[in-house]
Amino acid sequence: MLNGQLGRGHQERSAAGVPDDRLDNFKLVNDNLGHHRGDDLLRLAAKVIRANCRSVDVAARYGGDEFLC
Repeated sequence: MLNGQLGRGHQERSAAGVPDDRLDNFKLVNDNLGHHRGDDLLRLAAKVIRANCRSVDVAARYGGDEFLC
């Protein structure tokens, strides 16, 4: 998907970027409140990230506490 987005940006002569967002101290949430609360936090973060991406953007969870948009 990333290659496709970058290729489309090149064809359209538009800028492309890959913001990398992380949840600081996410491990503390899992350790202290449990994985179910950590999952709740991940869902909330995904919702906020999607709300701030354009409709043509792709938002994805890259790893444990990392998101790309």
